[in-house]
Amino acid sequence: MDTTVIDNAPMASAVINTAVKVSEVILVAVDPSRNFHPALERVIVNASLRNKKPRLHLFIAVDVNASKINPANDNIYPSLASLNKLVQSVEAQGLHCETELYWAEQWQQGMLDAAKRIKADLIVMTDHSNVSRNIFLADSKWQLLRQAKRPVMLVRGGASGRRESILAAVNMQATDEQHKILNRRILAVGKQMAKQYKAEFHVVNAYQDSMHYPDRGELVREAGVDTANVHVKKGSPESVIAETAAAIAADVVVIGTMARKGVMDSIRGHTSERVLNNLQFQDVLTIN
Repeated sequence: MDTTVIDNAPMASAVINTAVKVSEVILVAVDPSRNFHPALERVIVNASLRNKKPRLHLFIAVDVNASKINPANDNIYPSLASLNKLVQSVEAQGLHCETELYWAEQWQQGMLDAAKRIKADLIVMTDHSNVSRNIFLADSKWQLLRQAKRPVMLVRGGASGRRESILAAVNMQATDEQHKILNRRILAVGKQMAKQYKAEFHVVNAYQDSMHYPDRGELVREAGVDTANVHVKKGSPESVIAETAAAIAADVVVIGTMARKGVMDSIRGHTSERVLNNLQFQDVLTIN
């Protein structure tokens, strides 16, 4: 077992890239104050379905926004033996595993720094707001989703671990170049995941009125799927995506987030947040 102990480090600037790479290095967030780790379990199960196994990097840190940080909470005193046992359970599956302990309050910044340092292809973390039926993700998780320069998988505790149906949500009506690039990245990542797991690939695009109806032909060409797998529906994105995900029994929904500058309050209530709140029973892969 390789163990690294770090402190804070500066973050790199954003670079938009449409390239798609199979996840060879996966950073998995592990909260040692919890007794169950859906994100880690999902990664282990999905790794077993692949011919080439990914390398795992366990980022062990307490999420201070989702845990009770006070001396009366026995769960914040994990033993070294329990952490070693967790790592051994991963290695017993034939997976290479490195661990990293992080104790600074700004864990999300530490995770971003770690992902950059190890050149992670994917970040995987548990959405505990879904598990506990809270309404919103913590600000710290939103900061991570918005600033991550690589895909982030939010694993839901009640979601299926299967990877048989992948749904990518796009906005083909967008006219600015940044949104167009994001659409291409969402489709490319969704198609790659579907190919990797031999899953069915679907695409959904919501529109508000006839003046903003997307070009269905363009969507079919860009997605590279049969027209039956392209779902263009009228309504709010959060409702249309959730309804489509339920109708096709999607296991993973791929959505986009856009990095924003300014105070955290300025990004609350954004479309991506409303989509996440409506998706209760699917894992969600966010692309920036």
